[in-house]
Amino acid sequence: MLAFTAAPMVANLAIMLYIFSIEVAREQGKGKFLLDNTLVSTLVTLLALTNVEVLEILDSKIFNNWRFSMGWHATTHVRLKSFGLVGNLLENIPQLIIQGIYLNLIQKASGVAIASIAASALSLLFGIVRKLLLFIVVRFDKEHNMQAKAPGGVSEDIEVETI
Repeated sequence: MLAFTAAPMVANLAIMLYIFSIEVAREQGKGKFLLDNTLVSTLVTLLALTNVEVLEILDSKIFNNWRFSMGWHATTHVRLKSFGLVGNLLENIPQLIIQGIYLNLIQKASGVAIASIAASALSLLFGIVRKLLLFIVVRFDKEHNMQAKAPGGVSEDIEVETI
């Protein structure tokens, strides 16, 4: 049972190290930011052990506070969302398996057990659909921006006639 709790945390830790190494290698100022804001960085990193998408807080500029303006690269935002799907699967699939085993072992399923497995399944489905929609929107936005910048593509300056 401990493996079901530890596996997502270890995966999130590996993802965080990967994200931090890419960002620090891309721009040395990011490492200085992490060192200068040790308390905030540590708290966010500890929270990110449960959900890697929490790292977005470091780039949120929350409350107009400079401590939350690390400046993630655009691809890092996409990576965090993609890795969030992995975390969602690592958390919810083992939970569904345990709940399924429990429902199989007991002879009479209670309303609470059925509601619990339904909530877990809906959570998993919601996470997958949300990530899929995000991927589609990001891909569409990327293609739209490429067309706008391409010669002969859609122009940003469109004149609209009013009647």
